[in-house]
Amino acid sequence: QQPTTPTPPRPQVQPPAPSGGSASVQIGAFSTEAAAERAYAEVAAAFPQFASGRTRGIQQVTTSDGRSVYRTTVNGFSAQDARAFCGALRASGRDCLVQ
Repeated sequence: QQPTTPTPPRPQVQPPAPSGGSASVQIGAFSTEAAAERAYAEVAAAFPQFASGRTRGIQQVTTSDGRSVYRTTVNGFSAQDARAFCGALRASGRDCLVQ
């Protein structure tokens, strides 16, 4: 009978942490705040690899014709990651703007 030695715990493998940064990706401008929030939730669910660890931004702005719209952004990207995210959005038929 051989003595049993405890197996050392295996290190947890985690995906790389988002690099963070000051770039953001605007995913749209919507007529209501609720529509802006829905759009963010849809994009975050469809692209979790990009949205994970990022923050949501919704900013009310007045257009040149006096209408209020809600610009929706995903924030906290490096410039390179923002371009990659926007490219993935465009490939899926969505519009975006890297800021």
